[in-house]
Amino acid sequence: MGGDVSSPGEAIKYPYLKAIDVIDIDKEVAVLCGKHFGFVAEAFNDKRTHYYFEEGADFVKQNVNIKQ
Repeated sequence: MGGDVSSPGEAIKYPYLKAIDVIDIDKEVAVLCGKHFGFVAEAFNDKRTHYYFEEGADFVKQNVNIKQ
């Protein structure tokens, strides 16, 4: 994702997606974009979208079971 939270703004266009998880390191930028960009605000209000504001690598380590 590019920091403006535009990816979930695109993802919500697809009704067959049951859940949209967004991992972003900078909550302030995401909130600011949500205030000024309509398509981002729609994603914030979509019940399928879940936001996690943390380092992406840390999120993967804690939440993804990777077998090697």
